[in-house]
Amino acid sequence: MKILHLLLILSLGLFLAGCEGDEGPAGPPGDGGFDYIYAGSVADADGAIGEGGIVLLKALDPDGRPVVDINTTMTDAQGAFSMGSTIDAEVVPLGLEALVNGASLRAFLVDTDGQSVSPYTNAVVDLVTMVVGTPEGRSLADYPAADIRTLVAAAEAALNTAGTDLTDPEAIRAQLLTDIGGQLADLSGGAFGVVPSSAIVSVDPADVLTDVDSFYVTMTDGAGEGWDIDGDGSIDDGTSDTYDDMFYLSIGSNAFPSQNAPGATAKIEDGREVVLGPVVDLGGSGLDVTRKIYVPETGSFVRFAEILANNTGADISINVQITGNLGSDESTDAVGYSSNGNNEADEGDVWLTMKWDSDPTAGFFFPGAVPSKSEDDVEYVWTDVVVPAGETVVLFHWGFQGTAKTAAMMADELALIEQHIPAEMFAGISIAEAEAGIYIDGQDNVVGEAGAVAPLAYVIAQNMTTGTSGAEFAAEDGSFGFFLRNTRPGDSVMVTASDDTNENITVAAP
Repeated sequence: MKILHLLLILSLGLFLAGCEGDEGPAGPPGDGGFDYIYAGSVADADGAIGEGGIVLLKALDPDGRPVVDINTTMTDAQGAFSMGSTIDAEVVPLGLEALVNGASLRAFLVDTDGQSVSPYTNAVVDLVTMVVGTPEGRSLADYPAADIRTLVAAAEAALNTAGTDLTDPEAIRAQLLTDIGGQLADLSGGAFGVVPSSAIVSVDPADVLTDVDSFYVTMTDGAGEGWDIDGDGSIDDGTSDTYDDMFYLSIGSNAFPSQNAPGATAKIEDGREVVLGPVVDLGGSGLDVTRKIYVPETGSFVRFAEILANNTGADISINVQITGNLGSDESTDAVGYSSNGNNEADEGDVWLTMKWDSDPTAGFFFPGAVPSKSEDDVEYVWTDVVVPAGETVVLFHWGFQGTAKTAAMMADELALIEQHIPAEMFAGISIAEAEAGIYIDGQDNVVGEAGAVAPLAYVIAQNMTTGTSGAEFAAEDGSFGFFLRNTRPGDSVMVTASDDTNENITVAAP
């Protein structure tokens, strides 16, 4: 619909351009023999603007943006105007723009017998174009004149009640997002839905196990960085003293113990992944714990999969901690770069990079955990991880070394990884391990277009079939998108939002 509408507007523009002659100065209000006469008045925050205000009539595209100037005139002493056009406002969306003391006030032309142009109409233009300006979804054609008039009346009432400064566009916008955002969403009727979650991996690896003869197991990644893996899964030095023992695992207060090689709980899987465990009922925690440490042939990282299996009849909630020491022996608590930008290891970070003197750059990526750093000691902790009775949870995290990389270079790479984890970083993971992974999101599968809910509404999706849930705040235009894991065709998903949206959706096959 948006494309057809735009073609109509462009054709209109070409027609008008072909009919144009030299344009003289704007004259006084009048009909000029046109088929349609559009009259109205202009008032700014102080009231009617008086004589000499310039008013332009414009054709609008599907996103509410002006594409063709049709006519222009001036206001009289009472701020009134009248101008003619050959275009029917009921066929082609038209807009008005009044230029007042260097400022602009806009309106959708929806009252052909007396259209007002004011801070209230300008605010509604701002809200509606915010919703329809998205590449897909709503179009200006989805807002009939009655809906625009309803929004203008609601905006005027809300702003006057709040005593909002009508010369402050930001204050106006903030007030209306709060006061009439729900009404805007109701009139917008943006679509939303749930589709099956995309699998992080779709093919199981071969999982061929061979014995570990003895520790350390040293593997080299695709960039030539060395990873020397000890019997407890920690990395000893890495490349050129990147670490002084890093990536120790503790479940609660219980350290993951070193495994003996050769032995049943120390194997190499598919030639690239050290598998340690399971350690049954680790430290009396009730969890059977397995560590998998993967080093790729092509990429440059080490990946840890901490597999927590609860074979008891009750849910277990526990802290999971990764600790270690950098080879730098540095005396500062600061880091080179952090994902939240404050150069400290603290809550909100999902990755860190750091470099000291001639040592290689070290990097960490730990979705869902909270890091801390004391001099050259680094740790990150997942707090209150819940492992349901009879189920398995997997925590994934990654380590990086950069012999030839600065901390800034590695930070740029990790910032991209934070936005979208490359498929190679999940190589060697089984389908079951991927589905049990937490804090790792696939592509958004709970999605609402602009106008689906009220601006900034809190949206919750609960899979009533599997019990999984996800949540996100909507954007200012009422759109949202987030990942709901383990969502399959036929599942029943309840979507609710703080604007009273409440809908049960049966997930359809893709």
